[in-house]
Amino acid sequence: MKLSDQEKQILAACELHADASLDELQERSGVGKNSIRYALQKLQFRGIIQRVPFVNMYPLGFTDFVVFFSLTSPGPARDISQAFRKLMAHPCVTWVGELGGPYQYGVAIFSQSVSEFVVFLEFLRALFEGATIKKIVRITKRFTRYNRAYLGRGVTKEHLDFGVMDRQMKCDALDETILLTMTNHPALTSRQQAKRIRLPDSTWHHRLRRLKADGIYLGELFSLDTGALGYTFYNLHVYTNGLYGDLEKKIRAWANRHPHVVHLIECIASWDFEIGVEVEQPQQITQIVGELYEQFGGDLVQIEMVPIFANRKYIFFRPFVFTTEEAK
Repeated sequence: MKLSDQEKQILAACELHADASLDELQERSGVGKNSIRYALQKLQFRGIIQRVPFVNMYPLGFTDFVVFFSLTSPGPARDISQAFRKLMAHPCVTWVGELGGPYQYGVAIFSQSVSEFVVFLEFLRALFEGATIKKIVRITKRFTRYNRAYLGRGVTKEHLDFGVMDRQMKCDALDETILLTMTNHPALTSRQQAKRIRLPDSTWHHRLRRLKADGIYLGELFSLDTGALGYTFYNLHVYTNGLYGDLEKKIRAWANRHPHVVHLIECIASWDFEIGVEVEQPQQITQIVGELYEQFGGDLVQIEMVPIFANRKYIFFRPFVFTTEEAK
């Protein structure tokens, strides 16, 4: 599917503002409200975009763990398909990706503790029993999600982010139900979501305002299936020379400006940063890697290119508590 110039403009300007009013979206994009409404409805109907609440779970005591892995002698295809259905249904899992390069798959979970993550690794091992799993683990220090400014003209680069912080906040069962409802039923309007859990609109919006003030609910974004639009996403694993000092600020400033950077992750792994880059032509990724070496070459050891072929699951919230039975 090819996007019209108007649809590109709408997505570039409105991607991180899926919960904004049509008046706000018109002001951001410069496109009329009727055109915005029609374009978003069409793209949602075709499965190109989906509303996703962006939740910062770090102040609630959670940490984002990611496992990149490959399988050898994995067994029958039907067994692998069944295993991945169980993996995506796991209540802690927030991302499942199909990858290229050194890894076949990636899976992310928000975990309350190292011990909970160890339990998840055992679940992963049992899921692919009989296969050899080659894996590496990454811990997220800070995750920044950018809008796709390259799609539009004159669009300001914006971001949402979560990460390690000192303060701790609390949510109750109703907060959890609201965030889960938004995550699990993104096609519904906020009024329909509130009705689904038999909650007055006023209470629903009051709770969201409080969660936003506490820095937990950061808004809604549109998750885009840009693969269906002909774009390719690469995760660049950036290895640096040891303790990198102010390099993080310099790389962040570069990412904040670059129109093709979709996310930036500061992490604890064999590499130090992950830079998500989206391009339409293969030669563009070579040019972007060249830019990184040109700007930061003295501080870089290696850049590993990991294409992401598909995001099978992509959310930012998990239940606070789950039972072992739920994960089976």
